[in-house]
Amino acid sequence: MVFATDVGIWSYQVLVVAFMLVSAWLGTALFSDSTAEFKDYVTSLFNLFVLLTTANNPTVWATVYSANHLSFFFFFTYLIIGFFFLMSLAFSVVYSNYKSQVILSPITNKHHDYMLLNFVTKFEM
Repeated sequence: MVFATDVGIWSYQVLVVAFMLVSAWLGTALFSDSTAEFKDYVTSLFNLFVLLTTANNPTVWATVYSANHLSFFFFFTYLIIGFFFLMSLAFSVVYSNYKSQVILSPITNKHHDYMLLNFVTKFEM
């Protein structure tokens, strides 16, 4: 049962990792000379991961934005694609896998049948 869930999630994980790797490379190429947050590839990757999770959002982009106001377009695009699209996709993948596991679970089906029978018998006349 666990392996059936992993198949749907692997393709999503590859997509997110590829997005972050390309974004970190682009961020390093664009902002490495202007700020310490993007001084090398590993630091860029870590800071963009932090930005994607929105854990410490302003500290990642504030110094870059103060040095170059056009960096808004990079961070706006990164957040729209990463946070609003990919994180929503993550939720939908996890939910659809959960839903398929619940449907296949015999315990849940028996419980659902029992609850449905209870509901029907309570409203019989």
